[in-house]
Order: sequence, then C-alpha cells, then structure tokens
Amino acid sequence: MHNRPTNKNGGESAAPDLSALSRFRRAYRGLLRKREQEQRALWHFQYFELQMIRSQDLQSLLQLLLREAPGYFKLGGTKLQLYDPDGTVCEIFTESLGTLPDNLVFTGEGHELQALFPAGIKVRMLEPGEELISGETVAQTSTGAVVLLPLVRQGTLVGCLQLAGTAESGFQSPDAEDRLVHFSALVAICIENCSNRERLRLHSLIDALTGVRNRRGFEESLDKEVARAKRTGLPLTAMFVDLDHFKRVNDKYGHPCGDRVLVEIVRNIGEVLRPTDMLSRYGGEEFVALLPACDDGQAKSIARRINLSVAALDLFDDTGELFHLSCSVGYSSWLDPALPGVDAPTVAQHLIGQADKAVYRAKQAGRDRARYLPL
Repeated sequence: MHNRPTNKNGGESAAPDLSALSRFRRAYRGLLRKREQEQRALWHFQYFELQMIRSQDLQSLLQLLLREAPGYFKLGGTKLQLYDPDGTVCEIFTESLGTLPDNLVFTGEGHELQALFPAGIKVRMLEPGEELISGETVAQTSTGAVVLLPLVRQGTLVGCLQLAGTAESGFQSPDAEDRLVHFSALVAICIENCSNRERLRLHSLIDALTGVRNRRGFEESLDKEVARAKRTGLPLTAMFVDLDHFKRVNDKYGHPCGDRVLVEIVRNIGEVLRPTDMLSRYGGEEFVALLPACDDGQAKSIARRINLSVAALDLFDDTGELFHLSCSVGYSSWLDPALPGVDAPTVAQHLIGQADKAVYRAKQAGRDRARYLPL
C-alpha cells in the first residue's frame, strides 16, 4: 500500500498541478529561445559593424554596404544615395573606385533627401507597395519592407541608405529599430572617415602649383591605366611634354613669372587633351600625360595640337611684356595590350622609357616638334 503525502497537520497534501508546470516550462523555454534569437541578431549586427569600422578605404567599405550586406542580412538589395552639391564627393569616390556601382548615386539637391523623410530625420520603414512622396524610386519587394536609413553628420542629412527587406530580414522585430538607428549612425561615420582618408591621400598626389597630379600621383595612375589596358585590350599612350628653354624664363623674368607660366601652360595643354586623359607634372617644366584608348595615330594628332597650342600662347611678364614659348613632345603607344604573357610592370617601365627617349629626340631635332618611338 502506497503512502500518500501528508501535510504538517497529518492530512493528505494536494497533488502538484503537472499541466500548469508543463505550461510554465514551455513558456520558459520559449523565452530562452527568443532571448537567444535576439542575442544572435545583436551579434550579427555587431559583427558587420566591426567589419565597417575596420574598413580603411572607400572600396572595402562600399563592398560591405552595397555587395555583401544583401547576403549577410538576407536583403533584396541596397542603395546608397549621398548629398554632393559641388561634385567633390563623386570625384573622390570615382578616384578611389574607378567605376561607380549602379546602386551608388549622388544628388546635388538637398530637398531630394529631405523629401525621403517627411516625418523627420529618423528611420523610415515602407511597407510592400508603399510609394515615396518624392520622385525618388525605391526597389520595392513583395515580401518585406524597404527601410530608409538617414545618414546624418553634425546635424545635417548627408545621405540615405536603402535596405530592401525580405521576409527573413527581421526588420519587424521589436528591437530592430534601435539597432537600425545605431547602424545608420555608424554607416555615416564610416563613410565620412573613409572619405576624409581618401581626400588626404588624393591631396598628397596633387602638385600644389599647377593642380595636376605630381610624380607620385602619375605613377599610381600609370599602374591603374596599364592594368585597365590589359583588361580591356585597348591601346594606351604615354606622352611627355617638355618646355623649351624654360630656364631662360626664370632667369630673365623671375621665378614668380615662371610659376604663372607653368600654370597657364598646364591649363592650355588640358584644353587640348581629352576628358579621359590624365596630365601630371613629372618634374620642373616637364609634364607627362596618359592617354587611354589612344593609338599612335590619335596620339600624333594630339601631340601636334599641343605643339601648336603652346607656341601660339601669349605669355606676359610682370611689366606686361609679351613673350612666347615652345615645347617638345615625345610619346610611345602600347598597341596590343590583349597579347598574352605580358608583364604589366615591365610594360609600364618601357612605355615611359620610350616616351622619355622620344622627347629627347624631339629636342635633338630642333625642339618645337613631336617624336614617336614604338614600344
């Protein structure tokens, strides 16, 4: 015979409510699972944010935001829009990236960004099919919301990061908005830091007097253009321009006048070159231009126009006395970049070497002319 549990007064104790205990255990396990899910989501965001903080340049940062984020957060896509009233931000990004991705856009109109946040500068979530008030288009999805993250620096709206969600993105969770607010602030800071770092790097590549690239900047451009020519198979020309008897200008009119002459001649040569060509100051009165997608025939025409343009340029000293200068041009062209087995650094070295020899030959032949040497 089994003994029943008794209370302290000797009576039988009530049996425990097993169904209530089971419900409590299930509820407790559910809370634990929810807490674990929230913690994993937090760690997920924090890991991505850590990768952004570690990004040292625009290329790696945009790789994260525009290419890796959709897969990482199970998004339908991302789009970055930045305020750029004078085009300098676009110029910095173009210098850093070369080709801008389709989901990176710039706007010079501040009201276009403001219109994205009619209820104030805060995270905005659009339900599937909801349209924006402004004319801006957003990649809508049928399975998830589109989140607009305002990018704010020093109280000013400087951009917007659009996240096209899916059913698995988790934007509707109770604490998602807090994470997104933190995330958008960090994105703005990282973009600003990488842009400033890139701006400083670009400044170190610019000649302070003429505003074109210096020798270090030219060498960086040369590596990129040789790699681009090899990739596209299009010809590449290097062209040296050396001012004839420039020392006489400094000796006769003084160095301040010589500096003004250099600035004026750089402007003059820049008007002859194509928008895709890159002019650099190689040293002293010697300049070098890289001409992408330019063969020897095209280069010959450009070289001759530079000769004529510089010779026709009216220059004046401090007293208003008129004088003229001429220049010698030497160039060489890489005509077959698509040939296999070509070492890019070797090509770059020989291309510059041949163009340098060509300008020397132009001077030997009497100056004020152009000479070509094949690669």
